[in-house]
Amino acid sequence: MDEAINPTQDLTLEDTNYTGGDYFTPYRAGIVEFRDKNDFINYNTKFNFISVPVRKVIFDFSTAEFIEEKLGTKFGLDEIQKKEIANLIREVLLGNIFIGDFTKSIQEKLNLDEGKSKDIASMIVGELLSPALESVKAVQRAKFPERISQMKTDPPPQPTQTPIQPRPVMPPQTPPPPVQKPGNRPLEEELEKVASIIDLRNKP
Repeated sequence: MDEAINPTQDLTLEDTNYTGGDYFTPYRAGIVEFRDKNDFINYNTKFNFISVPVRKVIFDFSTAEFIEEKLGTKFGLDEIQKKEIANLIREVLLGNIFIGDFTKSIQEKLNLDEGKSKDIASMIVGELLSPALESVKAVQRAKFPERISQMKTDPPPQPTQTPIQPRPVMPPQTPPPPVQKPGNRPLEEELEKVASIIDLRNKP
């Protein structure tokens, strides 16, 4: 089991003055607007006893570099969008967002299309969260047991096909199956793919 620690116990409000320019860690993205010490104290209670791998993703500056230099550059994200990504990563790690809703959350918060949101979510889960996957799975199972159970029992959505109507006199013909464009695939299908990356289905 991962060691549980309280990484914020020695921090003060002055310690959190934001000096990273456009670079946001998931932790600092949540305190940029803080002006009150009580807000700061309440915010820090969210990080009590988080695991070491999760702490590293939330606090380490390498996460800010990943958001800025990889996600920001590849997907053309502006400063507000990069800050929102940092906030969403934090909320997933803390178990406040179900991993299966990650793509949808990105799409809504960043005002992006479904395809780009899916690519961003997959890149975050597959690269940034990889060292903390066991901790992420544990948190997700504890916070969303019903959602995970539903994922395990619900069949994947099946594409619908229009019945073939034979023409009079002419022999029946079988047209090629309809082509389903990626952008038309159900959102649930894409969420399922993102969630399956962290292997939530294989709960013992």
